[in-house]
Amino acid sequence: MKSKLVSKYPNIILGFGSGYPGSKFKINFKLLFHRFWWRDFRYELKYAWQRAVHGYDISLTWNLDENIKKYIIIGLLSLAENHTGVPDFDSKGSYEVYADLSSEEADTLTESRSKEWKSLLIDLADKFYESLKHEDSQYEQNQYEDDWQNSFETVFSKEEGSLFSTMKTVPANGYTLEQHELLSEHYRKREEEIHEYKAKNEKAAMAKLTELLPYLWD
Repeated sequence: MKSKLVSKYPNIILGFGSGYPGSKFKINFKLLFHRFWWRDFRYELKYAWQRAVHGYDISLTWNLDENIKKYIIIGLLSLAENHTGVPDFDSKGSYEVYADLSSEEADTLTESRSKEWKSLLIDLADKFYESLKHEDSQYEQNQYEDDWQNSFETVFSKEEGSLFSTMKTVPANGYTLEQHELLSEHYRKREEEIHEYKAKNEKAAMAKLTELLPYLWD
């Protein structure tokens, strides 16, 4: 059963439409106007067949680190939505604890632990999502990227008698050299902040996953 919580991250696609990197293929009317729709459709069928026969497709290994995180995210959200039991992750599910409770108290404790377990799973999924390199979470947007990209262009020049061209970055689109350099400084600083944020979430997510891994069953 597909978890409703998965809709939190609609840009994570694991099934049809996920196999071919850079694929524009989508099952909708726009497919008819896609220039390379048949190429993408062919690859999608190929990788879908590999997943059906082998349980995975070859594209999984092209970004294995990111894909592992995506499977973890979807699995955690699905378990949070659909779990039927609660593991003894907090030592409150032991027979000794329940032995001294009335039926109503036991039900209340079970419901409370179920909510806590669901919250833990969702929080862990969120941490993994925020550590993804290529996903567009709200935090990781670099507000300087578009202006920075527009502030320069790369030109190639070749001196007479030389065998090689020289690459040079020059201001463009009305930007001055000073403006380009300032945007470059802001852009690089923001990229460092994003990298640190993702690394922090990845470290926290992996530590929590190690702690909860023995309990990820249903």
